[in-house]
Amino acid sequence: ISSKQNFKIVQNLTAGITPNEISLCQNQSQLINLNGQLSGSSPGGVWKEVSVIPSKNNAQNILNGLFNTQNQAPGTYLVEYTVSPESPCQESSVILKININPNPIADAGPDKTITCSSPIVDLGGLNSSVGTEFIYNWSGSVGSNSSLITNTSVPGTYQLIITNTITSCTASDNVIVEFANDLPLPS
Repeated sequence: ISSKQNFKIVQNLTAGITPNEISLCQNQSQLINLNGQLSGSSPGGVWKEVSVIPSKNNAQNILNGLFNTQNQAPGTYLVEYTVSPESPCQESSVILKININPNPIADAGPDKTITCSSPIVDLGGLNSSVGTEFIYNWSGSVGSNSSLITNTSVPGTYQLIITNTITSCTASDNVIVEFANDLPLPS
């Protein structure tokens, strides 16, 4: 007596592994190839967004493995890649975390005028980001180029650049300093 048995070998699929996270700054437009972020993944899986607060327009193309950061609000976006092998193998999924960090706020203050009664003017507004995580850098001839509020006696255009040392996101703002018409001109 002989018997014959058929076996079907099913390949197990894996969603792979992702980097810890992708971090970008607000308004940093980038089209992220989600498939390119996976390591050791099986092809043929499906992408979907699983964020608590979803992206605008589903980041435009998540189903095709792309995440567009353009016009996305600061926040954490989660996209999941799932592969479904044949039974009896189990489904496998992995989540990729995309952080869009807010930019700091730079406020160089209103334009200023150097006069006879005010030969030195203060630069810097009240709306800039403050905290130990921020670095301030002024261009030009200023009293202190690394403080939030500084001063000058020289006309010109000054730029304040604020950098967040944790996220590396930056912002800038300009202020113009002019001489008043009442100042005597050097001869």
